[in-house]
Amino acid sequence: GPPDKQIAAQIEAMISRSSVTIQDMGKTHVLKNTIPLPRRAVSLTDIASFTHHTGREVAVFRHAGTRYMSLGGTKSVKVPYESRVLLHTHPNGLLRFSEADALFFGKKVTQSINPQYSTLIGGGNNAWRRISVVDEVKRKFPDFKGDMFL
Repeated sequence: GPPDKQIAAQIEAMISRSSVTIQDMGKTHVLKNTIPLPRRAVSLTDIASFTHHTGREVAVFRHAGTRYMSLGGTKSVKVPYESRVLLHTHPNGLLRFSEADALFFGKKVTQSINPQYSTLIGGGNNAWRRISVVDEVKRKFPDFKGDMFL
């Protein structure tokens, strides 16, 4: 098959058999379909290709000093609450936060545990956007204030 389809198949085979155990919010969690991810191990193009060919969301996040890549379903991907989400994908190609994204990031903004920016990748079109988290939360929730979700 085409190289991008092969890359997508390799990523899926590698990650879908893996899980990691982490501490989050004072509890131990096992995250399925997640692997530690060395810097520059996969490109934005690889991640977009994976999402395009599988229809699954992907997130790359940092938790307790380690970078991880996690595979989700068609509409969401699970990440630890205390993590810093570096990027995630939308299989539908939309380069805006969904309502669920805005709620998740909005809660983190109020507790100052989220980056100012996050990257959103659209599956298939290789398009991506570096997003101001606060601006994007305010776009979804115009009356957003720092303590709105506490």
